[in-house]
Amino acid sequence: MPTAPPTSTHSTVHTILVEALTASCCLTGIHGWGIFALRSIPQDSLVAEYRGEIVRNSMADHRETQYREGGQDCYLFRVNDDVVVDSTNCGGISRFCNHCCMPSLYTRVINDANNNPHVAFYAKTDLKPGQELTFDYRFKEEAGDKVRCECGAPNCKGSLN
Repeated sequence: MPTAPPTSTHSTVHTILVEALTASCCLTGIHGWGIFALRSIPQDSLVAEYRGEIVRNSMADHRETQYREGGQDCYLFRVNDDVVVDSTNCGGISRFCNHCCMPSLYTRVINDANNNPHVAFYAKTDLKPGQELTFDYRFKEEAGDKVRCECGAPNCKGSLN
């Protein structure tokens, strides 16, 4: 069973060290930057935490528009209908984790003692050194423009939404 992500400063430092020893950021064939395993990672192991500024959904929508208009990539993780983690200007390596229709990671949202959400990435299967670390973005179905998926997985859905 996976363990919870950090809830204290000591635990946060520990998670950052785990990330530094577990994953590296490199250019990828999927989309721009991606993260890759530096070592073997057993199934259900904590790989990284998606860190950033916790904002309300309405603020995230506003920021996304600003980022796009400014030609800036945005790294927003929608935790639920009310909360988003914005990792665009501050965050860890996990913000570079790409989408894949056959992901190597799964996420869990765990609230700490102060009810602050932490998004944790865990290994879906045993992972090998050099393997790209991906997860399913699970974008909501939307009418109109589709976001093209470039994951290359045998079960690729063709779009992220």
